Amino acid sequence: MVPRLVGLPLPLGLPCVVKRAAAAALLAGMLAGCAAGPVRETGATREPLPAALVAGGDAVGREVVWGGRVVDRRPDGAGTRLEVLAFPLRGRQQPNVYWGEAGGRFLAVSERVLSTDAYAPGRRVTVRGTVTGLVDVRIGNWRTRWPRLAAEAVYAWPRERDPQREPIQFHLPGRPMFSD
Repeated sequence: MVPRLVGLPLPLGLPCVVKRAAAAALLAGMLAGCAAGPVRETGATREPLPAALVAGGDAVGREVVWGGRVVDRRPDGAGTRLEVLAFPLRGRQQPNVYWGEAGGRFLAVSERVLSTDAYAPGRRVTVRGTVTGLVDVRIGNWRTRWPRLAAEAVYAWPRERDPQREPIQFHLPGRPMFSD
């Protein structure tokens, strides 16, 4: 009987060093799935989301890591202000924009000028920062309050592929592949 490690047969006579190296590679691969997200979370919390924080009252000075979808991007002094529709974060700090329930909006103010393309409306972002206060916002006749973050780190997630715009590919036997 030959032992198996991830579907590969290992002869019983292999040196112990090779077996240990294979086990270490397997362990490293498994631990890679537990890697941290793109924004350092030390001392910051993911909860509560902006809507709950506004309802709860005093939150000034709290360090948070929030994420969501950019709604608007504007210059703010020497930096940039992002208006973000908040969603809960998944394991690697990626906003759960498809299955999560929106948790209000927040303003993330960065001292840096953020790229127009990378932080365009619709992009998913994860932001780490300190709540500096609540901002009164008026949209038409509707008035609300949003938390304002002094953004220390802002990460734009890679663009999502739009399945509606993917080319349809088909292949006829003996013919080259075509797409529209």
